[in-house]
Amino acid sequence: MSVRSWMLAAGVLIGSATQAGATLVGVSWAADFVPDGVASGTLGGLGVSLISTNGSVNGGFTFPANWPNQAGTNDVPGIGALAGANRNAIDWNAGTVGFATVAFSGGSVVNPILLFDFTDPGETFDFADGLVLQILDQSPVGSVGIHAGNVVTINSSPSNGAHDGFALQLMGSFSTFTFATNLNRLSAQSVGFSIAAELNAVPEPSSLATATLGLIGLVAFVRPRLRVA
Repeated sequence: MSVRSWMLAAGVLIGSATQAGATLVGVSWAADFVPDGVASGTLGGLGVSLISTNGSVNGGFTFPANWPNQAGTNDVPGIGALAGANRNAIDWNAGTVGFATVAFSGGSVVNPILLFDFTDPGETFDFADGLVLQILDQSPVGSVGIHAGNVVTINSSPSNGAHDGFALQLMGSFSTFTFATNLNRLSAQSVGFSIAAELNAVPEPSSLATATLGLIGLVAFVRPRLRVA
């Protein structure tokens, strides 16, 4: 077997493993009872941090959820894999605009799905203008819209209930993203929030370089043995 043939065979195996291993996973949030505006968790093999500039994060508890049964998310492809996942509660004060920044460590996430629950009419979630957004599901139907400037607005009449929410997908590869929320017309609110994605994640450059060097070393080790044969 030539080196070229061996490498092609290895590439097929690696490619197959990558495709077979891709699955929808959700953030596993760490229990956090300190209202310090910071939350953390894991998404597959990645670390996740959430920092809010307006109010606390988690509100003293993380509450379990069966996402497939939520009306605002049950039409998301692959959502059934998140049965038993949990949501983090982000608390925002009324009368000001707050910012939430999400960052991933260990790699980037492609096309993440943001899951919001316990939303109220008049709430807005403002994303960067250049992003491509797609609403995958919402409850009630027609209650969520994307307006000029990538402002996602709750424009119907849900009442901060467990089935009032939506699933929003950000198209692209992200190591971090930020969105703003405006609760000027509301009292202080706690919004359920989580992230889902199909992993494998895109590795950081250092990880990719390490993997490449490892493959080169393996080829160098195999080549003399193939010549003797």
